[in-house]
Amino acid sequence: DETLPRQELEQLSLAQLHEELAKHSLPLSPDPAQCIDTLMLFFEQRDVEMERNSKQKETAPATSCSPQTDAEDAKAGNPESLEQTMKVFMRRLDQQQVLLEQICRPSPVVQSYALQAPASVQSSYGLPPALICSPRVNPVLSNVPISVPSYGLPLASAYSSGVFQTPSALATMPTAQAVSLLTSQIPTFGGREDEDVALAKHARDWYDLDTDIIHGSWESLKGAITGRFRRRIPFNLVLQKAGDHRWNAGKESFQEYAMAKLKLHLLQLPQDACINMLISGIDNFSLKSAAVALQVDSVNEFLNRMYHIASVCSFKRSSPTLAKKNKDSRDPKDSSSPGKKPVSPSSDRKSTCAYCKLRGHSKAECFNLKRRDQASVPSLGASTSSSTSSFAGVAAAEENKPSPSSASSPEDRSIVGCVMNDTARQIRICESTTEIVLIDGRKFSLLVLIDTGSPVTFIQESVSSPAKLVFRQDKLNHKDSDLVCFLSDLAKTTLSFQELEELRDENRDVALLASNKIKLYNKDYCDKCHKAPSTYKEGDYGPYLVAKGLNKNRYVMQDIPEFSITQKPYNSILSPDKLKPWIKSLNSP
Repeated sequence: DETLPRQELEQLSLAQLHEELAKHSLPLSPDPAQCIDTLMLFFEQRDVEMERNSKQKETAPATSCSPQTDAEDAKAGNPESLEQTMKVFMRRLDQQQVLLEQICRPSPVVQSYALQAPASVQSSYGLPPALICSPRVNPVLSNVPISVPSYGLPLASAYSSGVFQTPSALATMPTAQAVSLLTSQIPTFGGREDEDVALAKHARDWYDLDTDIIHGSWESLKGAITGRFRRRIPFNLVLQKAGDHRWNAGKESFQEYAMAKLKLHLLQLPQDACINMLISGIDNFSLKSAAVALQVDSVNEFLNRMYHIASVCSFKRSSPTLAKKNKDSRDPKDSSSPGKKPVSPSSDRKSTCAYCKLRGHSKAECFNLKRRDQASVPSLGASTSSSTSSFAGVAAAEENKPSPSSASSPEDRSIVGCVMNDTARQIRICESTTEIVLIDGRKFSLLVLIDTGSPVTFIQESVSSPAKLVFRQDKLNHKDSDLVCFLSDLAKTTLSFQELEELRDENRDVALLASNKIKLYNKDYCDKCHKAPSTYKEGDYGPYLVAKGLNKNRYVMQDIPEFSITQKPYNSILSPDKLKPWIKSLNSP
């Protein structure tokens, strides 16, 4: 066969190029440029093989005619013959290495050749149907011509026996092209870390504690971890769990309910059983009747029908309204109302008043509450001005006694006074204390303490405060309360300035004597309970080296040279109670 130049190949049509490719048993391609490249590569490789064969034929007679000379050269140690022998040996080693690589990866080569070769070539070499119909095509190998095995066996027998011969094209192609060809066979990496399998929680603990060799391969690891954690669930429990799931239309749609119920476990039930299981979880009678009336054969069709039915019959979940109790409908003080049960004598002792928090009576029978209600009711002849912020004046102590039937004048209504029991006028106030601001036309600031059955008492504010009268103790929460008390006491004193200085010096001496006694007691107690600290010298060894001694029983501790315990150098100041030597000093006998 003659070699066509590239200019002539470019002038040929696509059909003629396909004829040339079929003539040389090369893969076809719809692209004319790719067909031309395939033919040119085939012609170049064929020329190289022809030159190699011609050289072998030329050297063959010479070697056959002079075997003794070769033996003599080998015995004599001719460097040229040894170098040529080593080259041949290295070339054969390279061919064997390529052959081993092709035996390990025979499928891409055979598949690409079987996919793109003509039908006549496939039938003549007997390719398996699985290889002919495979859709995977390697774009790099599609342009590389593949030589037929030269073992004298058809390709089908070579495929069945697992023996493949190295293609001559792979052995003769340049290094860069061979590297790119072999690189295409390496599986690509997706660029994500989640492609690897990671064990977590109990699986990780099991993997670390297991002593058997289970990580030899993925199959052994998969079988071991499946046998360890796989548990068989009884069929009746799974079926009961699936049957107990009810459809709550207010929280989930029918599609969500169906998927949650079907994925509980792979029960491998028939289609009609799955449909009946889904219908049994519907509580709405109308929707359940519509679902039963559907004539379907598969779960998918049933879900499609129920989607339309549920979308039309959708409803919102509404909670029932509770009737509010009318608290104003009955009087809380009325014990005879129908809502209140009669209190028995036995429960009367255990009842607690809601007003005064005392046991033995109820709120309706509380004496304090009745007293408060009676005090809040205004009388006909009394004035209510005493309960307000304004204080009424006090009239003269001597006045005429008005008759009970006589009406009081407006001037008398604005005046309150202290009268005896035989008078018709009375004072009604809510609190036990009040303030007197005017007596006989003179202004005063006096506190009045009211007590039943006793006459009114007038108390000066300087003698006792209202808080002390009511709460029996002073409630001075002001910031200057201490200063006020001090100034009040200072104003009451009758001592002279010299006497005050003498009293101050005397108090200071007493305080100093008490302070000295406390210091002396603390020193005696500390000396009695104190233990003498251990003393160390510079250079003493313990867990660390005593580098320097400081005052107040302190020492600078550092790492022992070339024996550091921690990664970072240790340098700290410690007291003797936190130090302990390796070996205690032995006392001499």
